[in-house]
Amino acid sequence: MSVKNIILKLLDNQPVNVLERAELEQFDPEKLVSELDELRSRVAEAEREKLSEKEQLELDIRSVTLERDQLRESRDRLLRSQMVRELAGKHRFSDPDYLDYLAAKESVDLNNPEACSDFIERMRLAKPESFETTLKSGSGSGISSAVKSAAPADGDRIGKIISELENVSATAGMQ
Repeated sequence: MSVKNIILKLLDNQPVNVLERAELEQFDPEKLVSELDELRSRVAEAEREKLSEKEQLELDIRSVTLERDQLRESRDRLLRSQMVRELAGKHRFSDPDYLDYLAAKESVDLNNPEACSDFIERMRLAKPESFETTLKSGSGSGISSAVKSAAPADGDRIGKIISELENVSATAGMQ
């Protein structure tokens, strides 16, 4: 019985016998994939041998050009990712991947500092919850212990602000 038929049998919740089970245990899909890759490379090599030298060179040029284009795209994605992460860090945007999505959606030219500034300001107004807040010490927080205990510990924005206020108050008291 073929592996396909055994799998269909299992999908129908039918029992498999010892021989079928042994056949499934011996089945190695990775081996099939490697054999298929090897056969494909042999076919490609056989087809290549039938080509003239000029056609082989043209095939090589196409292959190298494709590889170059893929590497260029990969490099461009990495550079964009780095630029977005730097922009997010500079402006304390909490999720660089989300910032990248928003920038791509609005077709922001990340190489243009003015366009980036305008974009960040629009995001500050539209999505203030995506920016981390900075608290500075002052004359005291004025937060009672009841409010402290009501602050959620799951890292939401209000809980984060309360936590930072507590840290600022504790630090100010040490000075």
